Amino acid sequence: MHRRTKASRSFVLVMIGLVTVGVVGVIAVSSVNGSGMGVGREERTRDVQPMFAYQFEDDRQLIGYASDVFLGRVTAQVGSQGIGSSIPGDVIPQTQFSVEVQTVIKGQPPAVVTVSQGSGVDSDTGETVLINGDPLLQPGETVLFATNHEPDRGWYTIVGGGFGAARASSAGDAAALVTRFQQAAVNAFVPQPIPGYVPEHAGAAE
Repeated sequence: MHRRTKASRSFVLVMIGLVTVGVVGVIAVSSVNGSGMGVGREERTRDVQPMFAYQFEDDRQLIGYASDVFLGRVTAQVGSQGIGSSIPGDVIPQTQFSVEVQTVIKGQPPAVVTVSQGSGVDSDTGETVLINGDPLLQPGETVLFATNHEPDRGWYTIVGGGFGAARASSAGDAAALVTRFQQAAVNAFVPQPIPGYVPEHAGAAE
């Protein structure tokens, strides 16, 4: 068990306090998926379990925290640029996707944006890093995104892990998501940190 403190700004593997996504700590759990009887390549997955500072399961708080909320269609993976952390030389995996914006609920995103998901392949270990088991986005998916615009990086970072990337399974589901978030936006508010959370604490099981 390793314990680390401090934070970077956009996402986290074994660190805390990330302003962009509202994370105050994480627990990382690794697993190995073999490809059969010792033959072939093992696929390692790390499931990162964030301890969010805010109640992102509440759509009103999620929308209040995000800068841009929109329904969009994922068209392609366009990058795998990680971000630096407070630890020299350490890179936090992220994956970038091109998204066609269909319905805007908050903010003024352009017609096509780059969305950055806090998951990806760790170049040091080869592990695929997932947030609460939330799989990487796939081209063709329609998703209701809650994001924070990061103009210095040229992308929109998903807020709150899976809470900020609600996948629609059908056109009807997409319409229901838009209605749900439009209604929540009417009463959205900037959230306050959850009482009792400890911002300088995180655990990582490796």
